[in-house]
Amino acid sequence: IVALSAIASLGLVTSTTSFAMGGGKNPQNNVEKMMKQFDTNQDGKITKEEAVAVRMAFFAKADTNTDGALSLDEFKAAEEKREAKRFTKYFAKMDADSNGQLSLEEMLTAKKDRLAGIVDDPEKELKDRFAKMDTDKSDSLTVEELMEGKKKGICGGKKANKKRGNPEKRFAKMDADNNGSVSEAEFKVNIRLFNKFDADKDGVVTKDEILNTMQKKGDKKPAK
Repeated sequence: IVALSAIASLGLVTSTTSFAMGGGKNPQNNVEKMMKQFDTNQDGKITKEEAVAVRMAFFAKADTNTDGALSLDEFKAAEEKREAKRFTKYFAKMDADSNGQLSLEEMLTAKKDRLAGIVDDPEKELKDRFAKMDTDKSDSLTVEELMEGKKKGICGGKKANKKRGNPEKRFAKMDADNNGSVSEAEFKVNIRLFNKFDADKDGVVTKDEILNTMQKKGDKKPAK
């Protein structure tokens, strides 16, 4: 959840793929992913211009009728498309035999260790989640069933989704003039990166600044 909030603060609405099923225990890995996405010139820091460019690339793809503004339907469709793409990659990593079906054994292998210390009995927890998501009782999961499980909060997506807010609420926050669409200008300015991570206020964000912010947030959480 911490890393999800961090990436969202960089100005993009992102999926919870790396945290589904109780993942996301390695902040350094998440920082590397964030740097790969936003540090486009690979100089080890993220400028506001880079963050804006990545954000506007999303806008351009989402604006399917090329009218220079996003409707709610366009925004939701773009979100769903990106979520599906990322979940497909996430699914493929767990699908060890690449047969398009995720077995309980594959899920246990991929996620059991990552739940250790988070829940009392990781194996039981994963078996319960698997059973709830296996809606067709085929003893295997499809990527669609996994995505649906995330939406319902079975595999860890519920808290993350609540933190992000639903698409309608996020769209409404961007629609500053309340005209039912989000212009390029409205979309562009909705970046909270530097207030959150630019600790030394030098106009760029480094790996250390992101990691330190994420770790501070994690430290504030009550121990389980």
